[in-house]
Amino acid sequence: MGTDKPVDTGVDHPTDDATVVLNPVDVEEPPAAAGGRSGGRHRAAPSPRDRDRRRRTLLIATVASVVALGATAVLVPMAFARLGGDPDSSGRPAPSGSQTPGPSPSPQPSGLVPGPVQTIVDGRFSWALLDRSTGVLTGSSNVSDTVEGAGMMRIWVVADYLRHATEQGGQPEPYRLAQASRAIRDGDDDATQALYEAAGGATQSRRMIPVCALVETEVHDGGWRRTRISAGDSVRLGDCVADGRAAGPKWTKWVLDEMAEVNGEASDKGELTGIGWGIVDGLPPAVTDLGVGFTNGFVRADSQWQVNCLAATDGWVLAVLVSYPDSRKLSYGAGICASVAAELAPPQPVN
Repeated sequence: MGTDKPVDTGVDHPTDDATVVLNPVDVEEPPAAAGGRSGGRHRAAPSPRDRDRRRRTLLIATVASVVALGATAVLVPMAFARLGGDPDSSGRPAPSGSQTPGPSPSPQPSGLVPGPVQTIVDGRFSWALLDRSTGVLTGSSNVSDTVEGAGMMRIWVVADYLRHATEQGGQPEPYRLAQASRAIRDGDDDATQALYEAAGGATQSRRMIPVCALVETEVHDGGWRRTRISAGDSVRLGDCVADGRAAGPKWTKWVLDEMAEVNGEASDKGELTGIGWGIVDGLPPAVTDLGVGFTNGFVRADSQWQVNCLAATDGWVLAVLVSYPDSRKLSYGAGICASVAAELAPPQPVN
């Protein structure tokens, strides 16, 4: 779906108090462009032309809209986060015992840096960042709020189908692998639906919760797109795909390689093609050159767009879930995804 600019101008409203929650776990728009569909870990290194195009898109989005807000970081014990403590009137998590500020992370050229996200958005959004080396999950104060997962859920449908087929002692037919590839690379809903039905329909969606240790996800019988998922569970899902639990040892590399080849982009005119946009457009070459896989999804309902972006590497998984009036374009949501990524990206050396 095309648009005439990556981020519309107009009156924006704060969507979150930008509190950063650091949750140890076990098993909001400054500079950038924007996203919708499914994916996960590695992305092929972009060409110089692609980088220039993304930089132009990023610049347009930056000029278009973003005002910084102050923010506070708090450390929330895992037990309290799991129990889902009630927030106080400020929107921050209710206190649970002593709180200790988290250590300041050392920026890594290829990693993302946990910290406050400062933004103003005409709508509401949540985000989560999982450090895969430490298991620490950082996110907005509404990191546990659920939204319709839409096309972002394709990555589970594909991965689970392949693992389940292997566990049943079978080998996917070539046409099934072609469907799986189209689902991941092109966001093909028909191909995804065929795999969903072949793997058990709603039963398949329910398997996702125990396999990936999700804590807030709600499965609906209305189909794979209607699964409700939080930003926190979105990064847990991305980690589940990246570490092999979702697709199993035989198919994980295949899924990750497909995720590295997602088609589409957000052009410098704000047009969206395919699903290859969003978080990746906010990342510097030092990150994307090493490979980023991703997936996006979007749905329009009740005069609102819901745009969901997920990206992952060997070291981290990032999710941004955005809701805003449908009077704005899809590229607006894609730009928010890219903006959050740009804020969390490590400082880059000046040439």
